[in-house]
Amino acid sequence: MKIPVQPMQLQTLDYRQLKPLQGGLKTLSTAHYAKLKKSLTDKGLFAPLFVWQDGDTYWLLDGHGRER
Repeated sequence: MKIPVQPMQLQTLDYRQLKPLQGGLKTLSTAHYAKLKKSLTDKGLFAPLFVWQDGDTYWLLDGHGRER
């Protein structure tokens, strides 16, 4: 069986356009949030957020903590 693979299209979005797919499924403690924030401030963002576009809606699939 062959599965067609389409090239990925990278684009920049305003984070306010993203709708979290997980909702409030995961929580992030204050200590872990501070650690993540420091890492992003010191080292930057290494992995992109993964988003699924469904019409005019952009669902955040992966990267909820980084987006927060």
